[in-house]
Order: sequence, then structure tokens, then C-alpha cells
Amino acid sequence: MKNRKLVFYLITMALLVAFTAGCAKPSPAPMMAHGKRIAVVSFDTATWRLDSRGFEDILSSELWKHGKFQLVERMQIDRVIKEQNLALSGRLEDAAALQVGRLLGVDYIVMGRLLSAGIETRSGTTTTPGSKSSPPRTSYWTERTAKVSTGIRMVEVATGIVVFSDTANGLSSNTTTGGSWHSDDSSLYLKAATQAIRKLTHDISGVERIWTDKFP
Repeated sequence: MKNRKLVFYLITMALLVAFTAGCAKPSPAPMMAHGKRIAVVSFDTATWRLDSRGFEDILSSELWKHGKFQLVERMQIDRVIKEQNLALSGRLEDAAALQVGRLLGVDYIVMGRLLSAGIETRSGTTTTPGSKSSPPRTSYWTERTAKVSTGIRMVEVATGIVVFSDTANGLSSNTTTGGSWHSDDSSLYLKAATQAIRKLTHDISGVERIWTDKFP
């Protein structure tokens, strides 16, 4: 009798578990990456004799931070550019840039340009009051400020329409003390450009056409 009750109990529990499992809601599928596919195909810095790669990386990084775009990896862009016998860095003509965009299968291409760049230098002295045990102390300082202006354009690959074009300025300063200073112009320029590029990518993320596909 006891064995029958045990068997009946086990069968009941098995049916209950099966029923519960059948009624349970399936786990939601993981969210897939979304957003328009874009590629930063060039950043023209030739006039200022600066390496364009650092500027391209900053532009890509700032666009990625907004979480609204699918960015194509730099290696893929370089491969296509190389296959088309184009320069791997610097400026691309519009027709060539659009062709690269088509081959990459992206919705938009982004191109940047360093419009102006310069460094201002100021220097002076700071005197620390002395005391009974030590005389006044004079130290020398040098401040270098990089000022840049950058421009960014975003072009729709399918139509060739420029959906965004604007410029912004950026500043970056570095102060050293002592009788000598080490010049690191490229680092200062990159920091200043980051400030300008950040402003522009923020504006790009708000362009209505990119998200609604509405034509002007």
C-alpha cells in the first residue's frame, strides 16, 4: 500500500513539474547590436604634418561612446582602402570615400579635417616669499596652449547626401616649471582635437535623419 502511495506521489510531482515548465515564459533573447553602420574613412591632417591615425581613432572612439552606431573596425577599412590602391591615411576624395563606404556596406561615412592648428607659448616667474632661515625662491614656468579647429562631415552612402557638416574649436594647455621644457606638440594637438571632436560627435548623434530616415 505504501509503495502504491509513493508511486502515485512521484507521478503527481513529475506531472506538476512538466506542467510548470510548459507554462513558464521563455527567457528574453539577448539584445542585438543596433544602429546605423558607419565608417570613419579619413581625417585630413596633411597641411599640419601630423599623423592622421590619432585623429581618426579619437573620432571613432567619440562616436562609439554614444552607443547609437555600429562602427566598422579600422582593419576592415584599411583592407578595402588598400585594395582600391588608395592612401591608408589622410584625405580621401569624396568619390573614393563613397566607393569605400559601398564596399564596406555601411550606411554613412564620416570624414574629418584639421582646419587650423597652432600653439601659443607663455612664460614667467613665480616668487615664493622667504623666511628667516631661507631666502625668497623664484621659479620659472612655461605654459603651452594648443588651439585647433576641426571639421567633420557625415555622408549618406546610398544617396551621397551630406547629412552633417560642422566645425568646432578645441584647446589644451600644459604648464611646466623649471628652466627647461619638453615640446610634445602632437600630444597637445590631440587633446585639443578631442575637445572639438567631442562637441561635433554630440551634434551628430542628434541628427534626426539618421534615426528616422526622413528625407529633407
